[in-house]
Amino acid sequence: MFREIGRKINIAQNNLNILIGGNGTGKTTAISEFIKNSKEIIGYLPQNFSEISAFPITVIEFLTFTNSNLEIIETWLEFFEMKQFGGSLIGNLSGGEKQKVFIIRALICQGISTLVLDEPDNNLDNKSIEKLGEMIVNHVLEKKITVIIISHNLILETLFEENKRMENLINTINF
Repeated sequence: MFREIGRKINIAQNNLNILIGGNGTGKTTAISEFIKNSKEIIGYLPQNFSEISAFPITVIEFLTFTNSNLEIIETWLEFFEMKQFGGSLIGNLSGGEKQKVFIIRALICQGISTLVLDEPDNNLDNKSIEKLGEMIVNHVLEKKITVIIISHNLILETLFEENKRMENLINTINF
């Protein structure tokens, strides 16, 4: 089943949707409209989070604003190899570490039916990108949620296409 958003973009429900295109082509704008008009609960990773990361708050405190279940938070911190940073101030983390915290924040939203990740591979090394890909595959296949990724590059798309379990579950939209 498809939902039409923005400029006639069809989002495949319970699949992985990858919006690919250059800077300034309207990917983030289209998804912002989708989020604004949606009645669903959406887990969202923004493209830029510099203003938020300046707050004097620890990783755990920040994540508990989204979900107070410490077991879930610690599971995701461990998955992304970030458990040792739970008591660290977000502002003291590297770019890649902040990116992982904000990905976790999007993931732990309770009751989400859609996960939107705007440039999720920003500041991540190859190992972290592979972990991100693994998490996305599991969310699509096991949790049956819609995942929308906005990206400039094809690294993640290539990872998904090489995964046989994702056959027929990838919807690539070129901008």
